[in-house]
Amino acid sequence: MTSYPREMLKAGAAVICRCEGPHGIAMTHAEIVAAVLDATLGLSQAELDVIAERRRQIEVEGWTAESDDHHPNGSLEKAAACYAWAASLSERHRAEYAKQSNLKGDENDNRVWFNTDGLRLLWMWARRWWKPTTRRQDLVKSCALGLAALDRIDRKAAKEASPAPEPTP
Repeated sequence: MTSYPREMLKAGAAVICRCEGPHGIAMTHAEIVAAVLDATLGLSQAELDVIAERRRQIEVEGWTAESDDHHPNGSLEKAAACYAWAASLSERHRAEYAKQSNLKGDENDNRVWFNTDGLRLLWMWARRWWKPTTRRQDLVKSCALGLAALDRIDRKAAKEASPAPEPTP
């Protein structure tokens, strides 16, 4: 269990007590986590956004630690690379992809993105899960997927470092 300085815990508790978002709407868990981290650690907006996106992936999309552990083949890392690649594209290229996608008549039509060799080779999941948005948000998604991969690696290492349970007679 991680231990935190008393001041950090008090600041976090103060944020949780004020856990009402704009317009009186209750904050999501990800927003509360981001607010607590901001109040206690002084993280940048980019860091908070990555943490909030990872929480969203878990809470909204259902990509929990258990589901991540079923992806030891590098698919999380490859998905992170795909979103980083998308973020690296010029605005002109992104606009062209968006235009071609919208010409198909379906705002979620992402087939044009898969005309590139890199994405076709690296994206290991169903195409419907490919959801590029803005350059910044694509980088946030990339980093959040990287966090998921790092957590999976750390869980595996911890499990391998743990002594095997004694067999019961």
